[in-house]
Amino acid sequence: MKQFPSDIKFKYDWRKYQQRVIDELEGHLDDNHLHIIGPPGSGKTVLGLEVAIRLDKPTLVFAPTVAIKNQWIQRFCELFLQVEQKPDWISRDIKNPEFLTVSTYQALHVACSGANLDEEQEESEEENGNAGNGNGNGNSKTKEIIKLLQAQNIGTIVVDEAHHLKNAWWQSLTEVKKALNPTIVGLTATPPYDVSHLEWQRYIELNGPVDAEISVPELVVEGDLCPHQDYVFFFAPNDSRESEN
Repeated sequence: MKQFPSDIKFKYDWRKYQQRVIDELEGHLDDNHLHIIGPPGSGKTVLGLEVAIRLDKPTLVFAPTVAIKNQWIQRFCELFLQVEQKPDWISRDIKNPEFLTVSTYQALHVACSGANLDEEQEESEEENGNAGNGNGNGNSKTKEIIKLLQAQNIGTIVVDEAHHLKNAWWQSLTEVKKALNPTIVGLTATPPYDVSHLEWQRYIELNGPVDAEISVPELVVEGDLCPHQDYVFFFAPNDSRESEN
């Protein structure tokens, strides 16, 4: 398989702010990166899938959790392919990549470290925050993973909420990016503005500069998010309260 099926199409109409990002897509890809910021509910997953389809290359998606990994596959099958069963050309296993492979960051790191991890163990490691230090063969195992991805001609990598990455996981992802030289599609709701300068530089080197941002007011206008109102009540303490204190 060398390209996405030609009849793939998002089953709904695009929201205005999603269409804006899609219309500006070509101009944003000059540096081989697309970095999108959007609040929860803005449809970053479907935008990422649409971008991958338009780039039309073997694609690797990284998600921060197993639940979100499965959500990517579910949304793609339901909203684009409109099928109930996952096709054979979609893989959940980084060690067995297909035309579209959806994995977690921790699964990549564990695979590069030489450990074996099924999905149930992956969830457990994710919750405990200690996803595999491996067996000391990280360098050779990373090369093996890269060879598998190169054999699949991976040309697009989607990184979902990459600021979640632990320090040890950055090395594995960075090595894969350097070896494949893919188009990077970065999606996040909360850029790590509060991190150190070094961490911010690392984040931008992976995702590229911010290309498009979907604002909360845009969602409110479209009726996709309820407006938020803070209520502050002021009162003066009475004599009885003062005496009690």
